[in-house]
Amino acid sequence: MQHPSKLSAGLLAAIIVVAGFVSIAWFQNPGIDTSRDPQDTVPHREKKTRTDKEKHKTVITGDMDENLEKIDKALDKLDAELEGKDWDKMNQQLRESLDRINPEKMARELEQAMKNIDEQKIRLETESALKKIDWDKMQQDIQRAMLDAKNSLDSKKMEAELQKALEQSRKAMAEVKTST
Repeated sequence: MQHPSKLSAGLLAAIIVVAGFVSIAWFQNPGIDTSRDPQDTVPHREKKTRTDKEKHKTVITGDMDENLEKIDKALDKLDAELEGKDWDKMNQQLRESLDRINPEKMARELEQAMKNIDEQKIRLETESALKKIDWDKMQQDIQRAMLDAKNSLDSKKMEAELQKALEQSRKAMAEVKTST
């Protein structure tokens, strides 16, 4: 039988050796490559993106000195045009134009124009509605209603009904007096 301390030292040495082999194996083959899914049916491609330099890249053809001379001439022409302008006069005219603008007057004119539009719209709608009314039919309806009212208020018929009701009430009164 072995001594327990020798057994513990051997076991510890075996664990260290096994851990060393496992770590060496792990670092040589770290596992599954997760960058691509093996079930993916679309082929993997690299995305190409443009840099800002490529987006704004301008190709100049021909002689560089000649192109630079053209640019210089264009700049000189622009300078000459800008020097020929009377900037003070332009600023003065702009200020005068802005001073002539009266926002209150513009608001009043706009408000008046909107009122006129509304009044015209109301007038047109009223005229349209009045055109749609059938005045002849309305007159006929009024006359028919008046005839119906006159017929229902026939005075002779009403007088006869009143006389009949009066006679019935007299008979009833006479019966009451004879029975008492």
